Amino acid sequence: MRWSGLLSLSFVVLGSALMANAEVTQDQALSAVRSTLGADAQLIKTRETGRYYPKYRMLVQLGDLRLTATVDKRTGRFQSYRRATPQWPGRQQGEPAPTVIAPKEAERIAVAGAQRIMGDDYAGLGPRTSSLDEDYNVLGVYWPEQLVGDPPRGGVTPECTVTVSLVDGGIVAVQSRVPEWSQPVTPRVTAEQAVEIARKHLNDPTANLIKDAVLDQNDRGPGSLDWYVTLASAPPAPTRVVKADGTVEEVHISGAGLHLVTVDALTGEVVGDSQAGGTEAIPPGESEEFTPLPSTASVIASPEPVTKAGGTPALPVVPLVTVGVALLLGVAAVVVVCRRR
Repeated sequence: MRWSGLLSLSFVVLGSALMANAEVTQDQALSAVRSTLGADAQLIKTRETGRYYPKYRMLVQLGDLRLTATVDKRTGRFQSYRRATPQWPGRQQGEPAPTVIAPKEAERIAVAGAQRIMGDDYAGLGPRTSSLDEDYNVLGVYWPEQLVGDPPRGGVTPECTVTVSLVDGGIVAVQSRVPEWSQPVTPRVTAEQAVEIARKHLNDPTANLIKDAVLDQNDRGPGSLDWYVTLASAPPAPTRVVKADGTVEEVHISGAGLHLVTVDALTGEVVGDSQAGGTEAIPPGESEEFTPLPSTASVIASPEPVTKAGGTPALPVVPLVTVGVALLLGVAAVVVVCRRR
């Protein structure tokens, strides 16, 4: 499947639903996925997730590939796509990755992908950076959010990430976000006040501030404004564990006592508390992502035939003998409500 077969805007905004401020339906969200990935995409399973940003997370079958895609439940905008990262025979033995395209060509593919995923919002992206992951031979191209306003905060400008495989020339993953509220909101709580509120919440006036408080907008919905305060308080007592031989061992939880406290910058209310080895005061509401299965083909190919490093034309997709899931989803002890920290 080629980019030329996709809609110029890869997300779908369904006017009648939005004018009524209604959430899009599952069928409408599936239409957005199909307009991006192809009309033959078959829905396997859907989850409705997102405490702060409601979304449809869809497991989709496309040919012999299973992949995940997300659609914003409020706007119907296509947000993200992920497939398994191509591997190669001999990778575990340290053999170098085959390379179909050079990093420069991969960056061009990523830019073309971002332009089509973001549509008109591409113009609002800031400067991009790129990073090569030599373990999986993929290039990630990032358009990070920009800090704006006084005091500076994130969450106001669009952001996008596109990952391209140098092994088969296809896009492995896309992640995009366009905030629904782009004007900076004036905080009523200062950073210093937020730190003291967080210490009071922990009932520890001596809790050590690990880094400066960070201001972020729109994390809990359009127009919300929060301070993220990272504090280290006294760690809890070690857990006593009885081993199989009857001996008792004390287990210290790594990172215990480290808190990320979220303080509403408009009201001063504590709206979140994440800590290592513990639970979060307010559950984030995010379900686990589906794990993509192995595939032998890319879904989103380059907009035109790619070129090998030596200059010869190459197909954007190269079937491999052995393909596995390279992106392993780690299970964290704590899910932090801040999506960027």
